[in-house]
Amino acid sequence: APTAFGRRMPIKVTRALLAAALDGSLDKVAYRTDPHFGFAVPVAVSGVDGTLDHRFKGRLSHLQGRVLGKSGYVNQVSSLSGYLKARDGRTYAFSILLNNLPPGTNNKAKEIQERIVAAIDENVEALAAGQ
Repeated sequence: APTAFGRRMPIKVTRALLAAALDGSLDKVAYRTDPHFGFAVPVAVSGVDGTLDHRFKGRLSHLQGRVLGKSGYVNQVSSLSGYLKARDGRTYAFSILLNNLPPGTNNKAKEIQERIVAAIDENVEALAAGQ
């Protein structure tokens, strides 16, 4: 007899994936191929995967839902890489690595990364003009 395992997808995740599919966000994310079924699965979706759920709060909350990416930390290196759907409607790729971080400073590194992404968004006109 067949056996099943796993868990149901939470309704919050289902809604976030549906919203991303409808607003076109899934058109701009990386995918992996499922090894069992062979179909494409998004690698990172804002509000779903969890790595950016607690990022871009307060004065940077206008960036929530417009930043698709992946964050990480290993051996005193903090990273944030992904795509920004900027205020000009264009999508910008970014990758931010901060290394040689003193112990206990990763939260400060995350704040710096978020401010860098915000600076990209605030300066898209100059970026587009090549200035």
